[in-house]
Amino acid sequence: MYAPPSNLSDLLPYEESLHGGGGPISSTFQRSVYTLYSQYVRPTLEAQGFNPTHDGNNGNANGANFLPLAIYPFNYTRSYAGFAYSEVESRPNLEVRTNCQVSRIIWASTEGNVTASELAYIPADGLSNQKNQVYGREIVISTGTIQSPQILELSGIGDPDILQALNITLVVELPSVGTSLRDPPVTNYWPIQFKILDNASLFGNEFIQNSIDLEPASKILLPADYAAASAWLNSTSSIPGLGAAQLEVFKELWYTDQPLIEFAWQYQTANVTPYCLVPLSQGTVHINSSDPLHPPLIDPNYNVVNATINGTVAQWDMWFLAKAAQYYTRLLATSEPMSSVVSATVPHYNLPFEAWYEAIYQQTGSSQHLTGGNSMLMREAGGVVDTELRVYGTTNVRVVDGSIFPYQPSAHPMGVTYALAVRAARIFQAGRYTETTELPSSNTSASATASFPAGGSGGNDGAPTTTGVPP
Repeated sequence: MYAPPSNLSDLLPYEESLHGGGGPISSTFQRSVYTLYSQYVRPTLEAQGFNPTHDGNNGNANGANFLPLAIYPFNYTRSYAGFAYSEVESRPNLEVRTNCQVSRIIWASTEGNVTASELAYIPADGLSNQKNQVYGREIVISTGTIQSPQILELSGIGDPDILQALNITLVVELPSVGTSLRDPPVTNYWPIQFKILDNASLFGNEFIQNSIDLEPASKILLPADYAAASAWLNSTSSIPGLGAAQLEVFKELWYTDQPLIEFAWQYQTANVTPYCLVPLSQGTVHINSSDPLHPPLIDPNYNVVNATINGTVAQWDMWFLAKAAQYYTRLLATSEPMSSVVSATVPHYNLPFEAWYEAIYQQTGSSQHLTGGNSMLMREAGGVVDTELRVYGTTNVRVVDGSIFPYQPSAHPMGVTYALAVRAARIFQAGRYTETTELPSSNTSASATASFPAGGSGGNDGAPTTTGVPP
């Protein structure tokens, strides 16, 4: 972690003790800050009682901040796993097969806790006249929130009703595969715009300067709205698709002023994008074909949580987004010093709430920060993997990606996904010295890993690859 420029220490607070310095991923701050933020947005929020700018890594993420970025300070280019871990390319026991689609896991045994022996895949040329398989002591699925549940289901692990309907032989009955999917809704398609009086000095041309404002529900709702929403939440004992423990976690976040909404500022256009950090909605991702090349069906279930608040029935996540966005817009547009440079807002902050709700309801979509689908929970509580990342009912299949998160982090998932990968490596290293499982003999012995090309933390931005690593 590299400190921000000294001339920006007030605007970009940095506590050295909160940051590491020897990790493979480099991070630092931007080189400048827009006047719109430093002289108007920040002072207005602080004058209204919002958290002052601080280092958000101190355990209190609430407030408007510029967060560290995964970039190299010497040239401001992206720092990512593909480059940071490039030294593994020289290992003699590593073979990477790119542009291949994993099709299924092949099982050496199907009795009791099943053991996997091979991983089948479809090569880039689509040819099937060769044995396209890799062998391994461990099978590690790392294809992200969308495709890791898909591979498990194609391999016979999942809900019997889903698998039988597609003529897939059931190997492990695990109905939780593909459930508890969280796709935080965001109004990317309809950002709020502050029309700024003509003053070119307020803006710049660096996209990297955009900031975020993380806020708890109690700070971003009118007191009457917060009280009404809290009353409904307090009276609710179950949510469709949400486990009892997960509901209790959400209530704790709500009542203890943890960040539940993000306002992402785009200073070039003075736009703000509201983003629901922790949705109550729980979706699913399931296969609807036995063809590995057929994408799975994703349903975020945004409309599943109907709440009665102040006598009106509304979808919880949409209601929260609309209420918070309207309040935030009105606050900034009517409070000094921000109000001195705002000529209007789009939509207008004084429009009836029904207009805000309808607009956000129609224009909200995916944040592309999906997590869940293979939750790390107790099996009886809806879990898919245990604390060593092993899929329940198997002896040697593990999942390492954002699909295992049992609950949505109150933040973007990149950092915690990197942390998960490092933790997984330590788990694997510790297990190498206690593993006694007998595997079928083969001319090729290797761990097989299904993973996306470098550049993401488990998204759907490319076809999976397969990697063989001899033990």
